[in-house]
Amino acid sequence: MNNSLDVTLVKSLLNFISFSPLNDVKATQLIERYTSIEAILVAPIDELGITYGLTPQHIQHFRLIRTLLFRTQERRLHDFSTLDATPYLDYIKLHIAHLNIEGLFVVLISSKKKYIHSEVINTGCETSASLPINTVVKLALNHNAKHLILAHNHPTGSVRPSYNDIATTQKLNKILLPLNIHLIDHVIVSPTLIFSILSNKLLIHLSNQEPKQ
Repeated sequence: MNNSLDVTLVKSLLNFISFSPLNDVKATQLIERYTSIEAILVAPIDELGITYGLTPQHIQHFRLIRTLLFRTQERRLHDFSTLDATPYLDYIKLHIAHLNIEGLFVVLISSKKKYIHSEVINTGCETSASLPINTVVKLALNHNAKHLILAHNHPTGSVRPSYNDIATTQKLNKILLPLNIHLIDHVIVSPTLIFSILSNKLLIHLSNQEPKQ
């Protein structure tokens, strides 16, 4: 990951609102804390404002950019017609890869292989988040989804699945099958890596570095 470029981009965003020599320091501190500009855009507002001294105008500016990113990505999803998780990975990453706690995310897909809906369905702590299977089932049925992708992040940076990750995937799959709902995949994401539990392999690494599990 090009941290120096991210620092420059963050500094430019800060200076766009109000120029200050301190913005260089703030930009460096923010990247050191969050590792990337994407993570800053989804960081808690109180952390940005209180801990790093960003003004309400700075935060509003960052949130506007975040909204534009989400809207742009979501509109692209409607162009897909596939039962492969790969086209959705960037969108999933944008939502949860940079969280400092585990978050569970669901993407719902129609019988015609078209995107329907997505949302974060639960959050937990740094090392775990429980899977509310009833919530997943209810969400899929309410949207008449026939396929879904489940995803969660590992704040530690490792994408190796835990025993519980595998067990809950199998349990969810067994519950969905009689309902004629297909679990396309359950993926674990970090800022640079994505692992497929169903295929038991690294799907893609989202940096120019060699993938590490």
